[in-house]
Amino acid sequence: MARGVGRLSFGMLARVLTAAVVVATALGAASALSANRDTARVTIFGDSAAEVLDYVSDAKQYVAAGLDVNWQLKVCRRLVQLSCPYQGVRPPTVLDAIQSSSNGGLGSIAVIDVGYNDYVDQYQDDMETVLKALAAKGVQHVIWVTMHEVRQDYRSINATIRAEAAKWPQVTIADWNAAAEGQNWFNSDGIHLNDAGAWGLARLLRPAILAACGDPCRPPAGPTTPRTYAITATVGAIRIGPFVAWKPPARGTYAQASEAFGKATSCRVLPGKKSRVTWSSIGLTIQFIGGQGTCQSSSSAQLQVLTAIGPRWRTSKGLSVGAPLAKLEQLYPAASVTGRTYVLARLDRGTNHAVLSATVHAGHVAGLALAVRIGR
Repeated sequence: MARGVGRLSFGMLARVLTAAVVVATALGAASALSANRDTARVTIFGDSAAEVLDYVSDAKQYVAAGLDVNWQLKVCRRLVQLSCPYQGVRPPTVLDAIQSSSNGGLGSIAVIDVGYNDYVDQYQDDMETVLKALAAKGVQHVIWVTMHEVRQDYRSINATIRAEAAKWPQVTIADWNAAAEGQNWFNSDGIHLNDAGAWGLARLLRPAILAACGDPCRPPAGPTTPRTYAITATVGAIRIGPFVAWKPPARGTYAQASEAFGKATSCRVLPGKKSRVTWSSIGLTIQFIGGQGTCQSSSSAQLQVLTAIGPRWRTSKGLSVGAPLAKLEQLYPAASVTGRTYVLARLDRGTNHAVLSATVHAGHVAGLALAVRIGR
């Protein structure tokens, strides 16, 4: 086994542990709508912020489960004014897409998540134009999504959305700015979303759509409870659900993780013969080292850092992701803290070292992490 594969530090833990809670509820529960009844038609218009759903397939499937969704997500899209160019192409505006649809083709529900490319002084008129066009095509419910207020323009647009929505009884506001407040869901521009942000958006949109749809979209009673996973740390081993992550002198491998959790959603090759593998539906990411740093499931790629986010995860003492800080302090009174990282357990077996930690954001546990290394 390789020695000296990297220093274990709080900095490493903080970088790899996403500080936002991904709401990764089971797609099976969301898709439990009755298969023998007609599904509701919903059209979702978005620009590049919402287009992240094209890349985070589990979140997109969660939104659409049991619905007939007409996805209209385009980079650089505007409401009415000529869309900005992207890769030499100007996408059709929301108005263009509406006018080119057949009567009833959009369904009874439309979601509008467009505005980051629009002009502030024209947004009110353009919003009114779009709402009139939707009504003419038979749309009965419109869910309008606010902007993330990282610029004054977006604050002004949100004020326009709220004022204009009040004039239209068929319009409901989905307040993305409020939902995203304090969340680490964004890239550096504060607009475009990471995977956690895609799930945050999905969890905002789906309940709003189901509320607009009413009984035809209501799931049956008694959905299947999502499986949860316990992280158990003892002197001899650390288990992550069914996966033995650390049992000196061995560490869990990519092949063993694949056997325990199924095929990964994504994998990214990193420098230094490392790979970062994600199972997004359960909120799990593992960084492996070795195995030539490929994205092939391998028994020679060994666990280096593991992060778990979302409601499926808890420690064997009962600390779950999403729990308040007071719960952490009650269950782990001896936990040491550096910044937002709380060390719950530090285990050493000769030259084998493991640290189990929790990251806290906005007063709640945002995720759990395990980092291991071999060597002094």
